[in-house]
Amino acid sequence: MKKVALIIGGAGGIGSAVVRTLLKNGIMVYATYYEKKENIEKSEYPKNCQFMQCDIRKGADIARVIEHILNHESEIDIVVNTVTSKLKLKPLVLYR
Repeated sequence: MKKVALIIGGAGGIGSAVVRTLLKNGIMVYATYYEKKENIEKSEYPKNCQFMQCDIRKGADIARVIEHILNHESEIDIVVNTVTSKLKLKPLVLYR
């Protein structure tokens, strides 16, 4: 059974390292970015990786990302936040 990960801030330095590590381990990765799309060269990432724009300060953006993932996957197994330690997410089920 494949694992699914959501990486918040997957386009930055630490985030992209986390994304690459998970991909090397065969995990389906959904990663968010805030505004800097130029850091993402889609050609260097395999098909089991998707990047989505998301302002994590906005509940509607988080809900949109989670809804997108759960429309394609049965569940999210791993959540990694590489953006801020001040982020307080509700349990993911409350966004759906």
